[in-house]
Amino acid sequence: MKNKPKILIVEDNKFLSDALTKKISLSGYEVKLVSDGADALHVIRSFSPDLILLDIVLPHKDGYQILEEIMADRTLKTIPVIVISNSGEPVEISRIVKLGVRDYIVKAQFNLDEVVQKIRDQLSINRESQRETDPILKGKHILWVEDDDFLSHIVRKKFSLLKCVLDQVPNAEEALKYLLENKPDIIVLDILMPGMNGYEVLENIRANPATKNIPVVVLSNMGEKADADKAMAAGADGFIVKAVMVIDDVVRYISKTLRDKKEKV
Repeated sequence: MKNKPKILIVEDNKFLSDALTKKISLSGYEVKLVSDGADALHVIRSFSPDLILLDIVLPHKDGYQILEEIMADRTLKTIPVIVISNSGEPVEISRIVKLGVRDYIVKAQFNLDEVVQKIRDQLSINRESQRETDPILKGKHILWVEDDDFLSHIVRKKFSLLKCVLDQVPNAEEALKYLLENKPDIIVLDILMPGMNGYEVLENIRANPATKNIPVVVLSNMGEKADADKAMAAGADGFIVKAVMVIDDVVRYISKTLRDKKEKV
């Protein structure tokens, strides 16, 4: 019988931990719960989880201290960690990113199905690193135009495992400046950004002879058909709705777009 992936939950809220334990167990994982931060490191070593769900606010030792101990241990630092955040504030997200966190969940926006999907995504990323890279992706240069630093951090890690080079810029102006000196194989472009929006960037890309043939996949928080139609009319090669996307879907979409472009040449 195949062993189930092991998930360690470090969370002191009984209602939340019970809900997580039940949902994750029913989704096919072996689950262990720790409610005291002081016990976390010992259990991590004895249980050897495939992934850790870690609350930041814990009794006796907080999540930051636990992360620092994990990162200082060569045998533990490769275990993916998803943080359960109380606030989702940029200062907190910035700190956990520096401590090697793969993803995060905000308690105020808590959704059990989303938690399970994030677990699957991170375990998939780890498996992907052990597999042969899709030939269409290997060595490709991706420009990621997105002002969400945490999402960009996760995506960069994923594509690094797939032997791609991903450069991220946070806004339209930086993207156009970047394209004056670089020619990526594909561009992933957010629509809602400070200053110039993604539609305007796309029009600039298509109007420039040096960039007009670079495939562009648009990211949007809006899932309306009219938004997708507008992006495609402006010259997009694809449209992804951020609210429902998972990282593996992004990888598949980029692979398909590159393959379709290659077949047309």
